[in-house]
Order: sequence, then structure tokens, then C-alpha cells
Amino acid sequence: MAFLRLHLLSGLLVVAAVGASGLIFAVSRPQYRPAVMPSPPNDLPYTRALYTAQDVRRAFAPLELVRRSRLPVMTDFSDRSLRVEVTVFGDPAKVKAMGSFEYRLGAHGRFVRYPRTCDNGARNAARWRGNVRAIVRCGDGADAALRRVAAALGRL
Repeated sequence: MAFLRLHLLSGLLVVAAVGASGLIFAVSRPQYRPAVMPSPPNDLPYTRALYTAQDVRRAFAPLELVRRSRLPVMTDFSDRSLRVEVTVFGDPAKVKAMGSFEYRLGAHGRFVRYPRTCDNGARNAARWRGNVRAIVRCGDGADAALRRVAAALGRL
């Protein structure tokens, strides 16, 4: 008899749990909402293009840059090891129309500016001079690469 009561009681608990779950779904009306990436900020640290690709080649000559791509509004260079990447941006209005180049997606899905140094576990460090951005990949020798980049940006 005790077995029958225990079986009946457990059946009632299961029915109550299923009923409560059904009631929750009936009242709360859960809906699918796809995740949406926030739009990155679209500001640039310059207002007019001062430097050209030839200026960058001349200033960064010790780094022996190779042109990687050329678009109507920007030209990309890098050294052979891809440790240093340099981009010459053109008309700011056209660059803004292409998207953000000053920010990267950081922790918690928020956009943050590239760090200027390789401290605190940064993967890349970015430096700007007018419409020229130089990105250095962090790791062994990054401090020396940042010094060379700073000197080259100073020659612009």
C-alpha cells in the first residue's frame, strides 16, 4: 500500500511540474530574438588627408614596406614579416562610409580603441599621425618595432 501511495504522489508531482512549466510558457510568451552586433563608432582621428602613400614610403624606408593593397580611399603596406602594417587613409567622408578603422571588438561585445602599447596582453598596438595608421603585432620585439614606427611617424 505504501508503494502505491508513493507512486501516486510522484505521479502528481510530475503532473504539477509539467503544468507549472506549461503555465510559465503560456504567460511569459518567450520569443526568439536574434543576437545583434552593435555598430562600431565611426569617428576618425583626422579631418583631412595630409599624407600620401609616397610620403609613407619615404618615412618608413628603414622598415622596407611592401604595398599589400590599394583601394580608392586607402593604401595598405606592411613589412615582409607582417609585424608592422601601415595604412594611408584618404578622404575622411569616404573612409567613414566604409566603416570603422579605429576600433576593435573587445570584451563583452563592446567596441574599444586599439591600444597604443603592447601592455596588459594586447595583441596589437596602433599609432596614428594624421591620416596614417600603423599597427604593430605584439610579442617578442614589439617594443623595438613600436620605437621604429614612432620614429617613422615622426618623419612624416
